[in-house]
Amino acid sequence: MLVEYRVANYGPYKHALSLNMKSTKEQRFRNRVPRFQSRYRMSINPIAAIYGPNASGKSTILESLFRLASTIRGNKTTNWQHDYIFALDSTMENEPTLFKLVFMFKEKMYSYFLAIRNGDVLEEYLALLTADQEILLFDRTVDGIEFGEKWDDDNLLTKIAEKVPNNRTLAGRIADVLSNDEEYDEINSTFFFLRKIIRISPNARQPIIPTFYNDDSSLNSALSALDTGVIGLEFTHLSKEDYPFFEEELKDFSDSTNANIAELRIKNRKLYSIAHDAEGKLEVTHIRFRHHDRQDHEYLLDWYQESQGTRKIIMLLPWLWIAVRSVDPPILLVDELDNSLHTQLAKALIEGFLHGCTNDTRTQLIFTAHDLLLMDLDYLRRDEIWITAKSLDGDSTLIGLPEYRGIRSDKDIRKSYLEGRFGGTPQLDSFALKE
Repeated sequence: MLVEYRVANYGPYKHALSLNMKSTKEQRFRNRVPRFQSRYRMSINPIAAIYGPNASGKSTILESLFRLASTIRGNKTTNWQHDYIFALDSTMENEPTLFKLVFMFKEKMYSYFLAIRNGDVLEEYLALLTADQEILLFDRTVDGIEFGEKWDDDNLLTKIAEKVPNNRTLAGRIADVLSNDEEYDEINSTFFFLRKIIRISPNARQPIIPTFYNDDSSLNSALSALDTGVIGLEFTHLSKEDYPFFEEELKDFSDSTNANIAELRIKNRKLYSIAHDAEGKLEVTHIRFRHHDRQDHEYLLDWYQESQGTRKIIMLLPWLWIAVRSVDPPILLVDELDNSLHTQLAKALIEGFLHGCTNDTRTQLIFTAHDLLLMDLDYLRRDEIWITAKSLDGDSTLIGLPEYRGIRSDKDIRKSYLEGRFGGTPQLDSFALKE
């Protein structure tokens, strides 16, 4: 689980933003807030709802976290940093972009720090956090790499460290070599945590859990309850000659050995599932959507024929379903969850997720939204609501609702938000399209 995320000098965030998922002492909905008893005695919220006007940095929070995750778990270069520094202050051009993660992995808490300047790693740090101390796992600076006491005599790690390029993370490089060796799980904790992060988008490649779509009862029940008009899915397995993809388009998935994860891809406006069969062979399936008309006649629609709202639901449902059931649950990032969805439908998805959360669950949903009807203390805690705002100099901020005084659980926070009490509302002047 994510405990805290910080980023600075990235997009509209000149100064550090902090998304802190630790719960406050508020007693509302405590039965659905994950609890860590043993050494930490703390609770972590399963959800964060981020609101704010356009161009205030809501999407950037999710995008920056996913970019960090993609860099480390794919062992990619950090050259992208040049393009994402805070652009409205020339003095920031040569300042580093900073990331900090505090997270839980196998019921232990870790702290990871990364500083990048001009595409090169300046500093990288990983520590195990106990109740009263930090135990160093590795510390990388421009002067060299130091491993903690447990690893300082490990020849394999030393060799990896000697060859890591300036524009690659040490965490990503170690994982690239040793992620399959359980002996190194602790030092690979950042990689394993970031691997859990799933960004959900109706227009991009999307990993899925095949068992959800194969379980017609679960799928059909959910689609019916959400009033999409879809009564089920039609799967057509394609022969290799009928694949709509070029061989090179499938190579990255062909090289994967994870039989538990499939991938949804859109090609020629149609939806396809790419997976490995029981024998490990690549399998491409065309997915269409079953409907009934008033005469109870069945017909099939392709992806491009469905509404944006239905597309979003199709992408969201399997992950919301698996999130509260999996022994290795994901962290879901959903930008503009309310886009193309009726308020009640979006609320039903959020409440459905929260209904499955308990003190023992370890999944999280972090989303952005514009719809103020979703800013509702009837099902969200105050410490689960966050607001972005942009100052006159273009620097964005992220503030949790508890930081504002006098916000009671029975207060209409939507009215306070629209009155500008929290910031985060558009600052509009009158204008005319035609004089």
